[in-house]
Amino acid sequence: MIPKPLIPVSDAVGVVVAVGKSVTRLKEGDRGNSHLYSHWVDGLPEPNEPDFCYGAPLPGGLAEYMTFYAESVVKAPDAMTDEEASTLPMAALTARYAMMDYGQLQPGQIVLVHGTGGVSVLAAQIASAFGAKVIATSSKEENLTKMKALGVWGGSTTSIILTGKRWLWN
Repeated sequence: MIPKPLIPVSDAVGVVVAVGKSVTRLKEGDRGNSHLYSHWVDGLPEPNEPDFCYGAPLPGGLAEYMTFYAESVVKAPDAMTDEEASTLPMAALTARYAMMDYGQLQPGQIVLVHGTGGVSVLAAQIASAFGAKVIATSSKEENLTKMKALGVWGGSTTSIILTGKRWLWN
């Protein structure tokens, strides 16, 4: 059941304004990211984990202040803006789950990512880091340049990009 009134959105990033006495991983002033499930830290999620999901039924990221369990906050990358870092929890979890848990990705396999949105970019980076060959599609040259800058061409992978205009082989 979704509570009323609802504060939506699972992904959030912000500055830590207070911590409990036993918290050692974070301090006031740190930037932190939420993640979807407030209790799930590792291993398999419990069947009731959706009951502890930020954005519904728990209050979400469209709030001035949020309360978190210390274990469910990850330090936001210093090199990212708040807007960039806030996309990591859901998009990264979706990409990782699709390729690693569901898809059972193996090094050397081919991964096709369509477009250059958040899930596609993170999927391409994860697949490349895991040793897969990445094929990414985009109709915009500037997006292809960004994909290269994000490391899609890193390691031993061979990446092929299709644009609306021509094939680019790396």
